[in-house]
Amino acid sequence: FKPKKEVLGHEFSGVVEAVGKAVAKYKVGDEVLGTPTLLKTGSYTEYLCIPEDRAKGVLALKPKTLSFTQAAALPVGGMTALFLLKAAKLSPGQQVLIYGASGSVGSSAIQIAKAQGATVTAVCSSSNFDMVKALGADRVLDYKQQDYTSLEQKFDLVFDAVGKTSKSKARKVLKSDGRFVTVKALTSPDQELFEELCE
Repeated sequence: FKPKKEVLGHEFSGVVEAVGKAVAKYKVGDEVLGTPTLLKTGSYTEYLCIPEDRAKGVLALKPKTLSFTQAAALPVGGMTALFLLKAAKLSPGQQVLIYGASGSVGSSAIQIAKAQGATVTAVCSSSNFDMVKALGADRVLDYKQQDYTSLEQKFDLVFDAVGKTSKSKARKVLKSDGRFVTVKALTSPDQELFEELCE
């Protein structure tokens, strides 16, 4: 059976209802979260079949501290943020500017960067200031009122969480050895990173 219309959704959470004979990692009743893949849809269904083989999606046990709603928001944004911060080799004490800080990827990046000991400047609209501050941002800028490239401060990392800025613009505020990462560079999910995110 294949639906006539495309089923939406990149991420999900739920309870394992059944497992195949060869499945070793999960059992009936496990609370899980995951994504079929970062580039495909199909999660917004009552039931979903996800192979244990990570080539066709990623799956992890849901952290007990998260509700199903919170867990369903984690896979794409959280995994993307973790992947890019690891690629950037973020270290404690570094200065990070997150462009697009209030979305799924940006809000995850704030929390992960703060947990890794970074100082975070968040760029978003003023209507989201309270939220990004609550997530740990040390400083916030309204992108509608101030162009981040006009800042005198220099950053170790500029993190583009929405694919709307460029390395050439970011260079204006990067230290000489600073790095730029963007969501534009992503391809597919990574099971190990996903499991690390859920720990």
